[in-house]
Amino acid sequence: MTQYGVRRLARGLASAMWLPLVLSPVARERSSAADGPQLRLDLQLKGEQYCEGDVDGGSVLLRYVLRFVNTGSEPVILSKGTGGILEILGAHLSDGLSPKPEYRLLGDSITTHTRPLDSARPGPEVVILRPGDFFLMREVVGIPISISHNSPAFFASGEYFLQIVVETWLDSDELGAQQRERWKGWGYLWTDPIKSEPTRIKIAANHKMSDCTKIPPGARAPAN
Repeated sequence: MTQYGVRRLARGLASAMWLPLVLSPVARERSSAADGPQLRLDLQLKGEQYCEGDVDGGSVLLRYVLRFVNTGSEPVILSKGTGGILEILGAHLSDGLSPKPEYRLLGDSITTHTRPLDSARPGPEVVILRPGDFFLMREVVGIPISISHNSPAFFASGEYFLQIVVETWLDSDELGAQQRERWKGWGYLWTDPIKSEPTRIKIAANHKMSDCTKIPPGARAPAN
């Protein structure tokens, strides 16, 4: 199993605080492809940790695998710099997924390449997803939580719907349009931010708090 690059699986086998992104191989899932370029972002929770803050609030770190799935009918080209979180959206589970979430947090996007992606053909900085392929990355989402009292700035204990908005292109819109035209023989270059499918989270009422300043930065490793 390779650490980076593309890995094909037989069809039907599916497999605030920010930490460094992690790239992993591409795999494939069974799906009914929609017409044209389509990309879906699923979140898979892998762990959580409650962190100390001040007297009013702390945070919970949610460790996710981000799963970008090509659900369309044509290849999609995705930058491996994908994954910087632009927004975190949350709503109480009892209210359903509101068009205007109760919580909207801004994230800090992360630049993972230092030169423009302006080559004549797709290189190692991108991955090409055929219909049904998916690409995995790791990300840690930091959620502020209330401790002593409820505040609009904090998530109180309870169950929520959570979505994140992720950037997929770190260069200018003009360069994105240029490269989409240059690379169209290999697939459709995806440059728009993408909002994840809703996922459920539970903020516990009683939880052990840790000193998360002592947690070392995450190392690059496969996401599976």
